[in-house]
Amino acid sequence: MNLALAKQILHRYWGYDEFRPNQWEVIQEILSGNHTIALMPTGGGKSLCFQIPALMLQGLCVVISPLLALMEDQVNQLNKRGVKAMFIPSGTPKKELERLLDNAHYGGYSFLYLSPERLQDHWIQSRLSHMPIVLYAIDEAHCIAQWGHDFRPAYLACSTVHQIKQAPIIALTATATPEVVEEIRTQLNIPGAVVHKTTFARTNIEYQIVKTQDKWYRLKQVLSDQPKSVIIYTNSKDLTERLADELQKNGYSADFFHGGLSGEQKSLKLNAWLVDQTQIMVATTAFGMGIDKADVGLVIHYQLPENLEQYYQETGRAGRDGGKSKALMLYDDQDLGKARDQLAAKKVDRTFIKEVYKHLHAYLRVAYGEKPEGSFLFSMRQFCETYQLTESKTTQAFSLLHHHKIIQLKEIHHPMAQIKWTKPVDIELCEQNSSPHIQFLGWLYRHKPNTNPWVVDIKNLASKARISQKTLHHFLQILHQSDYLNYQTKVEDTEVEYMVPREDDRTIEAFLPSLKPLMESKQKKQNQIFDYLELTQGCRMNYILSYFGE
Repeated sequence: MNLALAKQILHRYWGYDEFRPNQWEVIQEILSGNHTIALMPTGGGKSLCFQIPALMLQGLCVVISPLLALMEDQVNQLNKRGVKAMFIPSGTPKKELERLLDNAHYGGYSFLYLSPERLQDHWIQSRLSHMPIVLYAIDEAHCIAQWGHDFRPAYLACSTVHQIKQAPIIALTATATPEVVEEIRTQLNIPGAVVHKTTFARTNIEYQIVKTQDKWYRLKQVLSDQPKSVIIYTNSKDLTERLADELQKNGYSADFFHGGLSGEQKSLKLNAWLVDQTQIMVATTAFGMGIDKADVGLVIHYQLPENLEQYYQETGRAGRDGGKSKALMLYDDQDLGKARDQLAAKKVDRTFIKEVYKHLHAYLRVAYGEKPEGSFLFSMRQFCETYQLTESKTTQAFSLLHHHKIIQLKEIHHPMAQIKWTKPVDIELCEQNSSPHIQFLGWLYRHKPNTNPWVVDIKNLASKARISQKTLHHFLQILHQSDYLNYQTKVEDTEVEYMVPREDDRTIEAFLPSLKPLMESKQKKQNQIFDYLELTQGCRMNYILSYFGE
């Protein structure tokens, strides 16, 4: 393989003269056309393992990435280096989406970043099939594993790349146990993939555990002599806000970050922290995946993480500049009880799965034996409130139904609506009518898909109709009141499509036996965190390395 060319590209775009351990070996596998799994610690240079060979192969690399902020950050970094890269933002209107994909195809781009949700779109799959794809990179690949700590149902769509266009696949992660590696192989359908593993040891991080009855006092004590950037992890949105507020009142430069913020708020907060306008970020697990900030001197867990994968990934955001740094876990006796309660609240059994599946039919009015066409939109919170269900537990039940291909589940992050036709529409009569909303009715009926109800993206539909979102909403309300159609728009965050007919117990009985080992695995992971708390400092890294199979 052409090591000289690889080093030339490395120096030209990144300014390095030599590869880090294991990078060249991974690159060689890709250049040989082999599917590859790369296990490297946070900050270990995973991205170069697909970026270098993609540039050598002189085609398009499709990168599947879980977070918009992560995609945006990597695309900006590549463009600054003179490498043509793009990502597709959520809510992009169809016309703009066509333009972006045309550019990706014909504009000499080397990298196209997509979310797994985008990859589920059949129209996008069709467009990709005609592009000069030379490599698929599945970043944060542990998200595809039901047994992993960060399972995302949408990641199961990654297996469709085999049908789109044949090209080598590289799956990359910083947190995968041997069991998760095997599930990555299975879910991506790459049984012969070669695994390249770099040691997970982070010798520049000092791992500390402090049991205290006054976490707030110890927190201020630790922060008082920390000049570098800090991340404090908690398990709830509410606590991030309260803790950041208390720190600000005590004179610290602090802010909060969690999944409930808008995209604009997240971007502003992240950028302020990256450029050192904010020193301390108090955050949930929504913060940090793929964020490349070199000078984080301290990562604090103010509450217990759910498992060692999560803990290792989050502590690994310290010391990426190679300098000495600390990872501190603060806990008290109450934290152990809270962790047990939180896990119990998320545990699902066969009775609960059947209950959620039954409520879903009732909520969406799906009859026995029916397989509805199209998809349904609803609010997960409203669904849970209607049937007095715990949201975290219900979300996990839906994820399991998705994982076993009984439903297809999508998270919605932009305005959506559902249109259901109540009667046929005469398009010609509508076009002859002088009323704008009736003319729009004719246009809408002409462009409708063969599904009823029809789930629409408000922003895309308004763009296609060449009217404002406000006008679109006004027209649809009038047509709803006139009984031409049924129009619903709420704060929906969930889209569901039935993949098989509703046959109640018969539909879901086949996968229920797998529930018990899955729940036992989650309990085992929590016990390992409890065991870790009891270890002496010298044994902690060895315990982590053993956990990851070293």
